[in-house]
Amino acid sequence: MTGLLCHRVKRIAAVVAAALICSLTYAQDNDRQGSRHSAFEAFSKGNYEEAYNGFSQLLVTYPRDPLYRYYAGISLVKLMRDPDKASGLLKEAAEGPSDLKPVPVDVWFYLGRAQQMAANYGDALISYNTFSDK
Repeated sequence: MTGLLCHRVKRIAAVVAAALICSLTYAQDNDRQGSRHSAFEAFSKGNYEEAYNGFSQLLVTYPRDPLYRYYAGISLVKLMRDPDKASGLLKEAAEGPSDLKPVPVDVWFYLGRAQQMAANYGDALISYNTFSDK
């Protein structure tokens, strides 16, 4: 009888542990979806500080995501802050693998703007011309 009871207790413990792990994973997924939603919502409302913070946090979890780089870079351009960082983010977004998540073509315009803000006029001209060509 003790062996059967011990087996049942272990089985119940395994089921409880599995349920706990599933609920934690679900909560993490909801947090990420909530962060993504709030970052996009802040961007669409023109709250670029909040948007930049949100997309930066998303880039910690998804460092290769070109769309998050795109929005983080544009947020910095709109804030007129840290043009070198904005240039880096936008350049990586523009030149990253387009099969992952394609970014809008205006990435080249905002890249040019960030480069212009950083006084990299030659690079800015190339980016603006790329935007015009596309």
